[in-house]
Amino acid sequence: KLTASQNINLPNALLSRFDLLFLILDIAQYDKDEALARHVTHVHRYGFNPDMAFEPVRADVLRYFVAIAKQYVPSIPESLCSYVVEAYVMLRAGQDATNDAQTAMTARQLLSILRLSQALARLRFSNTVMTEDVDEAIRLVYVSKSSLHEEDQSGSSRHKIYRVILDYTRDRNETSVSYSDIEPLVLRKGYTQVQLKQCIEQYEALQVLQWSENKTTLHFVM
Repeated sequence: KLTASQNINLPNALLSRFDLLFLILDIAQYDKDEALARHVTHVHRYGFNPDMAFEPVRADVLRYFVAIAKQYVPSIPESLCSYVVEAYVMLRAGQDATNDAQTAMTARQLLSILRLSQALARLRFSNTVMTEDVDEAIRLVYVSKSSLHEEDQSGSSRHKIYRVILDYTRDRNETSVSYSDIEPLVLRKGYTQVQLKQCIEQYEALQVLQWSENKTTLHFVM
């Protein structure tokens, strides 16, 4: 498998200047391939797109939305600075030691997180960056980097989420962890709430994890 640098024919020093970089692979999937072939055949035969199950947003509406969003200049409040710093330090500490130059978490990625957070605030027509903007920016950066690695996401995601929960708990010398603490941590690493719940269900069935009575805390079964 070629690296992103080899595929795009740009050095890593230039690739690192992009805030987000996704690797898109053309993998054969019958249903999607059939749908694409039908669409292309229809356009080629009739000269226009087939009817869609939804009404797309008109270009003039998008331009109007973008014009309004550009009027906002979001800033990061002082109360959020420590949160950004802590999140970046955790990402640096948690990155795989085998990461290469194209996926390593550097100060440039911190700037990417800040820029993306501001962009997300603009989407809300706000001049203030919120915690959820930072969390989503971190998630996007993490998923972008993860896409550059070829791995079986379906079979390993639950185990990786479990490792996140386990490491977080061990670092605090605890045997239980609040769901409200691990949920944002897992989401920032690019996983979804559905994947987190599937992980908990699997390890609960294995009698490794156990919910508290009010379903707010996870206990490691000793």
